[in-house]
Amino acid sequence: SGQGVPVVATLVVAGIVAAFVLTGSVKTTWSFSAFTVLVYYALTNACAIRIAPAERLFPIWPAYVGLAACLFLAFWVEPLIWSFGLGLIAVGLLLRWTFQRWTDDKAK
Repeated sequence: SGQGVPVVATLVVAGIVAAFVLTGSVKTTWSFSAFTVLVYYALTNACAIRIAPAERLFPIWPAYVGLAACLFLAFWVEPLIWSFGLGLIAVGLLLRWTFQRWTDDKAK
């Protein structure tokens, strides 16, 4: 319902991280972790930008700086890591879109 712990997402990410750890490459695991955390914080800054001016506690400029900095740093990891990460994001968005269409069709 939009609140609480995203159990499925948490388990999927844990499985991906475990697979990276099993490859024996600490650098790969660290790089993927760094990429995902930076994307997460970029999304957080993007959400802060969308807050209505009347509800804002702080000026908007730090959110723009944070968004730019996170995206800039996220793409300093190896291209294989960020392309894999972007691929996972695309798959997640596609699954979300498919699930929403399916549930909308069932509601009719």
